Amino acid sequence: MAKNPEWRGSVHTWHSRIDRWLRQSRQQDLLNVDIFFDAAPVHGTLSLGHALFDYAYAKGSRDTAFAKLLGERLASVHSPLSLFGRLKTRDGRLDIKMHILFPVASAARALAIRHDITQRSTRQRLEGLTALGLGNDGDLTAMQQAHALGLTLLLAQQSHDISQGRKPTTSIDLATLSRRQRVELKKTLAELQNIPMLLRSIMFETSPSRSSPATNHHD
Repeated sequence: MAKNPEWRGSVHTWHSRIDRWLRQSRQQDLLNVDIFFDAAPVHGTLSLGHALFDYAYAKGSRDTAFAKLLGERLASVHSPLSLFGRLKTRDGRLDIKMHILFPVASAARALAIRHDITQRSTRQRLEGLTALGLGNDGDLTAMQQAHALGLTLLLAQQSHDISQGRKPTTSIDLATLSRRQRVELKKTLAELQNIPMLLRSIMFETSPSRSSPATNHHD
């Protein structure tokens, strides 16, 4: 990434770049936003990196149109469940990244930006929302559990594929799941269909526990 000119620059250059991403909000800009807000400074003068992220979160949290746009992308993810609750697969496989990891991570990121929660991991972002008294504890816990389930199933499948000499992908073979796992997967996928509505609800909710801007975490 550091070899790419688009990801290098002075503090002024980065401020202008972030402002452009928020102002234009093209598809490529949204992809850059995903990458940027999941990154963390790891080398050099770290205080510069922390200050840059503080700037980005402050700008992003105040731009309601931008935050709303981030959430609207989730509407493009179609349900993998049929009308009768059957899983729609391709060659017996289901794309876990598309149907579980992406919607949960994207929702957590959009809400973290909106509410100035400067954490990087999906779990920490969801915990940050709960700590601020936003949303429903049950819904946010369900999202954490869904994300954990998706990672567990995907890593198990990738490990199996590698052991069989196959290239790992983001899909799992449903034939390898136990009955209990299938039931849990279907339940999780059904619950995740509510993410767009949940996102809209929390996006413009006011935290009852925050009387001042969020404390930034640079541990």
